[in-house]
Amino acid sequence: MKKTKKAGFEEKLKELEEIAEKLNEPDCPLEKSLELFEKGVNLSRQLHQELNQAKLRVKKLIGENDTEELKEDLFENAPINKSDD
Repeated sequence: MKKTKKAGFEEKLKELEEIAEKLNEPDCPLEKSLELFEKGVNLSRQLHQELNQAKLRVKKLIGENDTEELKEDLFENAPINKSDD
């Protein structure tokens, strides 16, 4: 019996990460690898779609004209990572 509750974004992302780990195991059989890969591709598509929907919501909230200004503000205030350590 399948769960009726939809998994949230974070749950799907975690599942995708787990699939990637399993696919990296050298003893994973080919058939299982193909099943995992197919499931991973589907999850990846769902996550991409959810991100696009969130992006559209943000654009609606701030308005299309304000998008470029927001990007500039975000980049101006972003911390600079120095790799001199």
